[in-house]
Amino acid sequence: MRSRALRIVAMLLTVMLVLVMVGCGNTGGKAVTEAGLYQAGTYVGVAQGKMGDIKVEVTFSENAIDKIEVVEFNETKGTADGAIDKIPARIIEGQTLVVDAVTGATATGDAIIQAVEDCVLQAGGDLTALKIGAEQKEKQVQTLEADIAVIGSGLSGLSTAISALENGASVIVVEKQAALGRSFATSFGNVMMAQVEENEAYHKAKSDDTLDQAIERWSKMTMQGGQEGIPYPDYERVKEIIVDSGATIAWLEQHGLEYQISFTKEQRGADIVKPVTDGNQVAGELVIERLTNSLKEQGATILTEATATELIEADGGVVGVKASSPDKNFVIHAKNVVLATGGFGGSEEYIEQLIPDILATGYQFSGTGVNTGDGMTMGAQVGAALYEDGWIIPSPGKLLPSKKLTDLNVNFNKLNSYSPLEGGVTDKLMLVNQAGQRMTNEAGPGVVIAADLIDAKEAPYYILFDSSSEEVVSLLETGLDSGDIYKANTMAELEKLSKMNHLVSTFNEYQSMAKKGVDTEFKKPAEMLQAYAAEGPYYLVKFVPDFVATMGGLKTTGDCQVVREDGTAIDGLYAVGELAHRFLYNRAHFGNASNSASLTMGRNVGKLLAEQVQQ
Repeated sequence: MRSRALRIVAMLLTVMLVLVMVGCGNTGGKAVTEAGLYQAGTYVGVAQGKMGDIKVEVTFSENAIDKIEVVEFNETKGTADGAIDKIPARIIEGQTLVVDAVTGATATGDAIIQAVEDCVLQAGGDLTALKIGAEQKEKQVQTLEADIAVIGSGLSGLSTAISALENGASVIVVEKQAALGRSFATSFGNVMMAQVEENEAYHKAKSDDTLDQAIERWSKMTMQGGQEGIPYPDYERVKEIIVDSGATIAWLEQHGLEYQISFTKEQRGADIVKPVTDGNQVAGELVIERLTNSLKEQGATILTEATATELIEADGGVVGVKASSPDKNFVIHAKNVVLATGGFGGSEEYIEQLIPDILATGYQFSGTGVNTGDGMTMGAQVGAALYEDGWIIPSPGKLLPSKKLTDLNVNFNKLNSYSPLEGGVTDKLMLVNQAGQRMTNEAGPGVVIAADLIDAKEAPYYILFDSSSEEVVSLLETGLDSGDIYKANTMAELEKLSKMNHLVSTFNEYQSMAKKGVDTEFKKPAEMLQAYAAEGPYYLVKFVPDFVATMGGLKTTGDCQVVREDGTAIDGLYAVGELAHRFLYNRAHFGNASNSASLTMGRNVGKLLAEQVQQ
C-alpha cells in the first residue's frame, strides 16, 4: 500500500516536472495552448510609409506567419521594391519582426513591419515574443579578387564598371542598396550634350555653338548665387566634360538607348538630350535597366545589400576594400578601387561640417537618403583631401514645408514650385523672413533662392497662403497643431500672432504690385505675381530649402585619381560622380551637367584603368 502511494506521488511529480519544462520552453511570452500562437486566418494591416499608406495582408496558421503580401502602396517604384520583396520574406523566414532593414528603403520597411504588427495583434499573437529576434548567425567571410572594385552603382559607378569590362578588365560592383542604380532610376533621364563643333559627329546642332561660347554660358549659369573666394569652376576640366559629352551619348546609344533633344541651349544654357521611351516607363529607370543588362552580360560580379566599410592599404596605396552584407563579410582585393558613392545629403554630420549655415535655415533633403558620404569617410581614413566648401543642388521644387509638416502629413510635399494643387504653386506666392519682409524673387532659380535665404540668416521663413483653394486649406488645417503654421482671419491678426512687425506693410505692397503686374523689388515676372484674396483666413507656413544633391567630397586629379592634402595622388584610389564633381561649379549647378559629368568620368576612368591593368 505504501509502495503504491509512493508510485502515485512519483508519477504526479513527473507530470508536474514535464509541465514546468514545457512552460520554460515557451520563451515567446505567450503560453502555447491548444489553440496555438495565432487565430488562423488572413488579416489586413495599414501603416504610414514614406509616400502614403502601405496596406498588407498577412496569413497565419495556428503556429506561424505563413504569408505576407503588400497589396497597396504609393512608394517610389524601384527604390521601395527591395523592402517590399525582402522584409516580408525575412519576417517569415525568422518568424520574427526583428529583421535587417533594406538600405535605401528604411521608411518603407518600417511601415511594412508596423502593418504586420497590427495583423499580429488582430490574430491574437504576442508582439513581445516576435520582437525578441531570431538567433544571429555568425557571418561568413568571403574573399574576392578583381582588377577593379567599383563602390556604388549610380550613373558614374555603372559607366565605370561597364567601360572597364568592355576594355578587358574584371570588375566587382559593390552596392549597398537592394538594387542597382536607385539614385538615377526615378529621374527624367536628361543629360547635357553640348553641341559644340567638337561634337558635330554625334549630333548636328540646331544652331551654331563654340567651346568658348559654351564656357561663357557655363560661367554665367554657375555663378548665380555665387560666392567670391571659391576657386571653382575648374574650367580646364569643364572643357573636357563638354567636349566628351557627345562621345558619351554615342556610347550610351551603343548600350541600347536612343536619345533626342529635350531642351536647347537657348532654353537651358546647354543642349539637353533625353532617352526615348515607350511612354510607360520612367526614363531614368530605362537607362538603369539597359546599363544593368550590359553590366551583367559582360560578366561583372555584383554584390547588392553590401556596404563598403573600409579601404585596404598596402605600400602607401589602396589595394582593396572590405564590405558587409546581412549574411556575409567580404574582403575584396583589387588593383584599383573606384569610389562612386554619391554625395553627403543624407548625413547630418557632413551637412553640419561642410554647410553649417544651412542649419539655422532648416532644410529638406529629397535626394537619395543612402548618400551619406561613405566615400568621403573611407577616403579620409587613408589620407584623402576633402573639399572644404560644400554646397547644395536644389530640387526642381526649390522649397518645401518644414520636415515637421511633411512628417506629419506626406501631402505637404505637394506644396512646391511644381505643385499639382490649385493654389499650391509656391512661385506665385509671397515668401517672408522672421520680420515679415520679402527676401527674394520667389519664382527665381532655386540656386538663387537657396543662397538668398541661407546667406541672409533671417530664418525661419514662411510662405503666405489664402483660403481660395479648398484642397490647400484642407491640407493646411492638418498642420495647425505643429507649431509651424500660423492662421488668422485678417492680416493684422496674423501679424500680431506671428510677431512679424512688417507683415501687413509687406502684404499691402505685394498686393499693389500684383494688381499692377510689376514687381519693383525683386523683378518677379507678372504671370507669377498672384494677388491674394481680399478676405481670410490666411496661413503662414514654414518653408525651407529643398535639395537633391550636394557639392563637395574628395579632391581628385584630372584623371579622377584621389589626392592627399599635399596634392600627391593615392595609388589605386579613384573617385567619380557626385562624390568628386565639386570642380564643376561655384554655388549653382548647370542643368543636367552632373549627369553628363558622372557618365563621362566613369566611362573615361573605366577605360583608363582597364588599359593600365593590361600593360
